[in-house]
Amino acid sequence: MNSFNLLFNIESINNQGLQSYSNSITFMGLANFLTRFKINGGNAQLDIVSVGAYIQDGLITNTSPAFGEMVILNNESFISHISYINNDSILQFSLSNTLLHNILISNNNKGIKLSGNNNIKINDLYSFDNGSYELSFANGADDFNWTGDLFTGGAATTCTYGTGLGDIGLQNATCDLTGSPNVTRVGSFNSANIFNGFSKDFLNTHGASGDTGFSFLSITDWFNFDKRLKGWSPYDTGGLPNVVIQGNCDSGMCGIFDYSLKQNNTINSLFNRNGEFVADALCPESIRGSNFLESPSNLGLSLHHLPHTVEYPLDGIGNDNGICESGEYCYYIPGAGASSGDPFSYTLTCIYDSNGSDIVDVKIFGP
Repeated sequence: MNSFNLLFNIESINNQGLQSYSNSITFMGLANFLTRFKINGGNAQLDIVSVGAYIQDGLITNTSPAFGEMVILNNESFISHISYINNDSILQFSLSNTLLHNILISNNNKGIKLSGNNNIKINDLYSFDNGSYELSFANGADDFNWTGDLFTGGAATTCTYGTGLGDIGLQNATCDLTGSPNVTRVGSFNSANIFNGFSKDFLNTHGASGDTGFSFLSITDWFNFDKRLKGWSPYDTGGLPNVVIQGNCDSGMCGIFDYSLKQNNTINSLFNRNGEFVADALCPESIRGSNFLESPSNLGLSLHHLPHTVEYPLDGIGNDNGICESGEYCYYIPGAGASSGDPFSYTLTCIYDSNGSDIVDVKIFGP
């Protein structure tokens, strides 16, 4: 796929590539927009090479790509609200002049690998219980800037580093911050009691066995689930973290895993990490206009937009680039990673406060 495309509500389920190198979703070129996508199972990989891409609200789970990685190579881009869970692979970013926002990575073979050397901003990264490491920096990485949350924990080594590094904002194997960035740092986070896990499903043909396991050879319904953040996973009765349920379910017993965050009120809960949505009241403080994010555009300009929100695509109101800007209708994501509900069924709104910013006349819908 070439330049200036909008992909919306894309699903790649149990995509078994017939070649050693095959992709579930691929696009290359200038100014491509991918909003609300889901990759569950299979051995194909996500391969995005683009300038000026906006990639938002995606779920990637239980994949086993042949080359062991999901690759996103982007310049002048914005990537947000991604949940990467139970994969037998690495989430690899090669970035320049790009912002990552609200990325959740848990119970994978490895965590996130970062490379790039020019104006890379990371706001709210949650990477925990990921096998060998939580974060890895490639040779020559430089010019990383951290804000918001940085949660890690559980991996054999929290951070690994290549050679020839510049200013990446972190140091040593425990990812200690350098300088005094505006970051909430939690270094002992784990996946126990975070996700809803194996569950029954009211829409799937085999849903009655979703929480007890169902033979891979008998599965005929790979697509239908009563929640967007559900999919097939290797089945095991153990809790998280759990290497048995990483990767594609292509033999033995499979179960239906609910990747949505469990609602709880414990300290540092990820469920309502960005603030609780209350209809007809002021919107959560995290999305006040004065808390705007700043992302590059494909014209080399800085764009101000709201965090923890996604623009409704194809509604005839905004510009359909996915980021929430002035005069647009947007939906709110209260927790870490991808949205768990169906934003197109939301009817309730909160009262947006621009708080003196240049982002005005925004309408925010929430769960």
